[in-house]
Amino acid sequence: MAVAIPTKNEGLNIAEAVKSVLGHFEAVVVVDSHSTDDTVKIAEECGAEVVTYTWDGGHPRKKQWCLENVRTDLDWILLLDGDERLSPGLLAELRETFRDPSAPKPAAYDIPLGYWFSVKRLRHGYTRRQRGW
Repeated sequence: MAVAIPTKNEGLNIAEAVKSVLGHFEAVVVVDSHSTDDTVKIAEECGAEVVTYTWDGGHPRKKQWCLENVRTDLDWILLLDGDERLSPGLLAELRETFRDPSAPKPAAYDIPLGYWFSVKRLRHGYTRRQRGW
């Protein structure tokens, strides 16, 4: 399983995003859209592989491009935004789900997101679910 982190100017967030998944997956790949800050440098220093993505105005857009081009040798890819982190509970659940290579795997994964502001989790407001394929 690989983690792809699509980015553009995520220098303030990318270190924590990479560190939250590094060592837990076969690959961590930052897919950068020509950041003008230190995103690429920080991601590389943290141990992520970095590839450049240039959108041509059509399809596929970046997340679909990640599914079609990032570590296609692996069966699963988790898309993680540059300002997101995986919780210890989710890491444990994914580890258990993918522990036995011969066991059936889900076709997709629906992950509820938690929103945080000033070190406090927000209890109300808009929520969405992150999907893994």
